[in-house]
This record gives sequence, C-alpha cells and structure tokens, in this order.
Amino acid sequence: MKIDLTANMKSMSEFANDFRPEDVTKMFGGKSLLFYSVGNTSLADRYEISNFLLDRGVDAAGVSPDGYGVLHVLLNQVRHDIPETAHLSGRILAAGADINLPDAKQRLPIQGILGMKATDDDLACLLDLWFERDDLDLTTKNAWGLSPLDLAKKLPHRESVVVRMERHLRDH
Repeated sequence: MKIDLTANMKSMSEFANDFRPEDVTKMFGGKSLLFYSVGNTSLADRYEISNFLLDRGVDAAGVSPDGYGVLHVLLNQVRHDIPETAHLSGRILAAGADINLPDAKQRLPIQGILGMKATDDDLACLLDLWFERDDLDLTTKNAWGLSPLDLAKKLPHRESVVVRMERHLRDH
C-alpha cells in the first residue's frame, strides 16, 4: 500500500513499517502526508501518525490543489477526542498553518469547529486556540454568504461561542 493511504487508513505500527524519512518532504496528490494522517478515522492513529509527522518537520502550511488546508481536513472529521484535536491543532498552527485560510468555498477552519457534535464547554480548549489569536477572522463570508459569526448565530447550541466571538471582535 502507498504511504499516503497507509497514513490515512492504517495503524501507526503499519505506517511506521512503511514510512521512509524522505516521505516527510514528498507530496502525494499535491498534499503532504499530514493531509492524509489527520483524516485517519482511528482517533488514536490519527493523532499518533500526525504528531510523528510533525515531529519530523512535515509541511503543515500547504494548501491542497482543491484549496483547503490541513486544519480544514482535521476539523471537519466526524469524530474527535477534543483535547487531542486541540493539541494537534496547536502544533499545526505552530508549524505554520494559516488559522484563517479560506477553502474553495471560502469556509474558514473555525467553521469546522462550529459544526462539531460537542457542547461549547467541551470545545473550550479547542476554541481557546482560536480566540487567543489577534488575527482571528470571524467576518469573512463563505460561499453561502455566512461568516463564522453568522453561522454560530444560526446554530441553536453555540450561544456561548457567539458571546466569545462578539467579545473578540470588540476587543481586537
């Protein structure tokens, strides 16, 4: 199996068996291996493979040929261990990913967080990463004409996030 598919679908042990140091700088379909590992459906393997790659300097700032970044892939997964996703997101941001990178439909990474099936309290550690940034964009409208703030206001379970967004806009 190709290493990109192994990163996306297999275990850390299988990935480690197939991984070669030069793989960390290669592109697969115009994307680094990190794009594949953050989409692994096994939570433990997603985090372990992704952290392994980040430890070795994988490109976290790249943009796919389709116009999305690693944070879009990670944050739009269905299942999460929120503290682990927060830790991994922090590492991805520290490695140069753009917190405000719009995808091809002008969706910002924070919109993936808003769509997660978790309470505002559960998401607090992840949202803290975004709200600590002075450069956080909450007003760019997506292809449907909704900014992250507009989207949060439309969601019945994001009241405290709306409060944080409005405070962030006022203070920054």
